[in-house]
Amino acid sequence: MRQEKKAMDAIPNITIRTAALPYLSITQQINPLESQKTELLAYLRDIYSNEYISLAIIHAAPSLYQSAHDAITGSQNIPSARKLKKIVLATSKYVNRALSRPTPFGLFAEVGIGTFNRKDILTITQEEKIIHADADYKWLNPLIRKLEQHSSILRQLMLHRNDLIRKQHNHYILYTVNKESMCNKRVDIRCTPIIDDLLNDKDISVKTILDRLSRQFNVDEDTSLSLIKRLVNSDIFYSNLRPAHNGEERISELLEKLSHIAIQEEDKDIVEQLVEINNKLHSISGYTYPSMQSYQDTIKAMGKIQKSDAYVHFQVGNGISIGLPKSVQKDAELAIHISQILSKNRKGMSSLQYYYNEFVEQYGFDETVPILDLTDPAKGIGVPNDYKYPQYSNTTSFSANNNIYEEHEHYLASLFYDAITKNKTEVILTDEDINKLQYEKFDKEDSQESAELYCTIASKDMSALSEGDYLLVIGPNPGSHASGSTTGRFMSLLPKYVEKQFLNPIFEPDEYSAVINYPTRSDAAANLIDTPIAGERIISVNIPEENNEHCISLSQIGIRANKEGLYAVDLYTGQKIRIRAHNTVYPPAQAPNEVRLLIEIMNEGARLWNPWSWNSLDSFPYRPRVRYGHIILSSRSWRLDELRESELASCKHWREKWNVPRYCLAVSQDMRLLLDLDNPLHQTLLINESRKDKQLLVQEIPAGGNNPDAVWGWMRKDGQSICSEIVFNFHKIDHKFSNSSTSMIPYRKIISRNNHIFLPGNENWLSCRIYMPPENMVNYLKNNLTDILDCFNSSTVKHSFFVRYADRQGTHLRIRINGNDTDFNRLTSILVKSIVDGDARTYDFNEYIPEVNRYGGIQMMELTHQCFTTDSMNALQQIDKKGMEYDLDSLAALCVMLTGFGNGYAKSKSFDLQEGKRWADYLNLSTSHDKEYQKNRKIWIESIKSVILHESKQVSKLDDLYKAYRDLGYMMKKSCNNYTATSSPTRVIGSHLHMCLNRRYGPNPEIEDRLLRIAQSVLTSINQSIKYGEF
Repeated sequence: MRQEKKAMDAIPNITIRTAALPYLSITQQINPLESQKTELLAYLRDIYSNEYISLAIIHAAPSLYQSAHDAITGSQNIPSARKLKKIVLATSKYVNRALSRPTPFGLFAEVGIGTFNRKDILTITQEEKIIHADADYKWLNPLIRKLEQHSSILRQLMLHRNDLIRKQHNHYILYTVNKESMCNKRVDIRCTPIIDDLLNDKDISVKTILDRLSRQFNVDEDTSLSLIKRLVNSDIFYSNLRPAHNGEERISELLEKLSHIAIQEEDKDIVEQLVEINNKLHSISGYTYPSMQSYQDTIKAMGKIQKSDAYVHFQVGNGISIGLPKSVQKDAELAIHISQILSKNRKGMSSLQYYYNEFVEQYGFDETVPILDLTDPAKGIGVPNDYKYPQYSNTTSFSANNNIYEEHEHYLASLFYDAITKNKTEVILTDEDINKLQYEKFDKEDSQESAELYCTIASKDMSALSEGDYLLVIGPNPGSHASGSTTGRFMSLLPKYVEKQFLNPIFEPDEYSAVINYPTRSDAAANLIDTPIAGERIISVNIPEENNEHCISLSQIGIRANKEGLYAVDLYTGQKIRIRAHNTVYPPAQAPNEVRLLIEIMNEGARLWNPWSWNSLDSFPYRPRVRYGHIILSSRSWRLDELRESELASCKHWREKWNVPRYCLAVSQDMRLLLDLDNPLHQTLLINESRKDKQLLVQEIPAGGNNPDAVWGWMRKDGQSICSEIVFNFHKIDHKFSNSSTSMIPYRKIISRNNHIFLPGNENWLSCRIYMPPENMVNYLKNNLTDILDCFNSSTVKHSFFVRYADRQGTHLRIRINGNDTDFNRLTSILVKSIVDGDARTYDFNEYIPEVNRYGGIQMMELTHQCFTTDSMNALQQIDKKGMEYDLDSLAALCVMLTGFGNGYAKSKSFDLQEGKRWADYLNLSTSHDKEYQKNRKIWIESIKSVILHESKQVSKLDDLYKAYRDLGYMMKKSCNNYTATSSPTRVIGSHLHMCLNRRYGPNPEIEDRLLRIAQSVLTSINQSIKYGEF
């Protein structure tokens, strides 16, 4: 129909969600209202005799399992018939719900991958299942909060100031959540010299706090620890024990952090229990479902250390890989296109439309407002009026846009009237209908960046689907506004999905993309937000992240307006930030106001798609199906007002009156029950649920099939149909998605992550920042070169290196030295002289927190520091050069680093430049089209050749660099083999290349991209010469 006008393409990677068991397991015939105890017990024995169902129920509803188990075994007094009926209904609902909607619901739901075939043919392959068991955050987060209160552990931790704390007059105010009641909690602390001093630092070790309080305020250690505990307990501070929410194994992450703490005798038992629990979780993971005994042993061990109502979080990969016919792709694209053009012309989120007006009135189009100032009602306009966490605002109240589109409503009513009066079960839309139903003309330029669509493919078998005999049914819960968000938390199970799923990470001179990582209000929701982050920058809000260029603090973000809406801006660089979501957490319920604002800004200026709606006709007792071609936009549905107050005997009359089919779905929000209304048990279940949930509706099974086999027959297990749902992902046509890339794949074997703390006087590290205008940087390095080299070359200095950086205080050098007091004093005198001579503006000392996770793990840090030291010496020695000569030295360093790392990783004994080329390819480095390179191509290539042939004056210093990176590559390979690496090899070498260019040019993405492209081109040319024997 409208393929040439569509705004979005379907991504060739899809997700298929399947139930673990066929739906036939829920069709037992029993009338709980008339059955005797013996019949009810027989029903329960039949259900619970399936060990897998028993395991799933004890996992999700342990009290239900225990009640059923006691009734079946007679270990307690056999309950009354009334109580038995309740147990039967609860069991029936649980099993039914789990097998009716294949969404992540305990152990019943499984997830797989799919793509689109080039031809109209269906293919299905089956590999091994993957079951991954991890600690549930409802158990883990309270445990971590408890560990933070252990004095012996606390005094060795790193603390981070809450990003959302505000100072109002002489008080510090923080709005947080009471984890027990889930109500808003206001923390109010009066300003005192001690509190002011503690909150002056964003990151500070407890050891430093204790020392500072003792020296400056004469406070004893016990009193200091008591104060720190109260501040941590009230969320003013959080520790580096808190989870990173990056998809890694959770207890392994905690154990890794605890491994760098000197555990005292009183805490050893906790650590030993954590190790035991971690081993048990590994034992119930694997390729088969765990036994009931092993699961219960795991729960018992976890309960000893921390009580909870949810201990284990399961993720199950079904091993299924499907290839859908090409026609399905076209229909999916048509489905999202029709949904877009039939949606109201609502740009972005409703609440932001009013907030935008307030912002423009207050600040105009020229002012960038820090988000923490903007959302503070004492400084800015607050937050949109409907934001609740916390609920305060200076903005005007708003109401939803309830404009009546008379022409649209009139035409919609005529379609409805025609179907009702002629007893039609469906409204079949034509192109003319769609044109008349548009609220306003759709402009594809207004399309959102990406979207998801949840659909059922209804077809009786594989052959029928391949031949085009199918219907594509948009589900009652229809999808989301961000591609990949549903599958985000399963990326560790689905590595093939990650390779091509996401939009390319953006890092342009004027814009970059970022995802938001934050702790949710409820611990249960943290299971959903815990997703691997592939290739994106991270806006980290109250998460103990590594201090590197990939993490952006909330204080670094400002809000600005243009004619299309609001957008986020990096206050340091001026770049626009394009926010993206990789999870389905509902921000209005789980995110603090500042985070919700950023997430909702993601869709500013975009016309968001909505599912089909009958609008005011939704209140009618019955709504017909709506179809266009193969696409069912809305299924037949019935309201339950009439049945809700009736007795079971009235169900038959209600069905006859409204022509309700035998097989149907009871749906409400995320819940779905597949019902056989000839079954008295299902009739009772429907009436009971309708009384509990006023929003519950009855809907035909997808496509109005005569039975479930007619809908899900194309997906079978052991010859029986299983319920399935497809998640289609779409992107705006003018946005490209990433190609398969090693660097984009989360390194799933990684289980460790930590913020290891190096403190002066502990590991003998000194870290300082020297602030100066950016134009002074090169001159500073030149003028102070001799002194710095002398300091770095001291026989007592083990490692020393520098980087160029910029933070809110300005451009600066960061120098780290691992030496003794004499070396520290020597560097301090250099810094003082710099200030006196006017070369630098100021300096300060800070704690050095190595980026252990980023650079491969604690076992890699000695070699990492050696590489940093060697490269820093090289960078200082080339600082006097200019122009192309300077660039050639930098290029030589890049090529040597890549080749050294590659040779070490491959355990090659000789200098093999082909390994350098191979790792440039692994990093997906593009070739160069730079005009200067093309003009002087021969000079660039010959310069690197001279280094390889040892004809260059650089050889001796580059030999040291080569050896350092060869050793690093060798250790990286070893770490990968024994699963101790905390980053992928590409991330490690990529980070080193970034720092190499940072030392020589400062933070300059354009130069970095240019030289990395030239390095790829040069390595490609030289390897071609090697291949054809030219040298």
